[in-house]
Amino acid sequence: MSYVNVVGFLASGLVLATFGMKDMVQLRLVAICSNLAFIAYGAAMHLPPVWLLHLALLPLNGFRLAQVLSAMRIAPCPCPTMLRYFAQGIKPLPWHADGIK
Repeated sequence: MSYVNVVGFLASGLVLATFGMKDMVQLRLVAICSNLAFIAYGAAMHLPPVWLLHLALLPLNGFRLAQVLSAMRIAPCPCPTMLRYFAQGIKPLPWHADGIK
């Protein structure tokens, strides 16, 4: 098996891995790696539809990753107490009129 085929299988495996991911940051990072692998594979095999598609998807995945990371800095994951409040139907956020029950 040539190195080009190995890169192609690696890229395909990375795409498959993204379908099982729940964490958006990890998903975008693996998708970016997949895009890079498919760009290399498509270029080496002279497959313009493959490398052009992943060349277009690469900045989109980078942009979405930046959005997720930015949102995480603005509103970090709530602490366990807040999650417990939400699970009980309590609205502990100050902009809700009824506040904490």
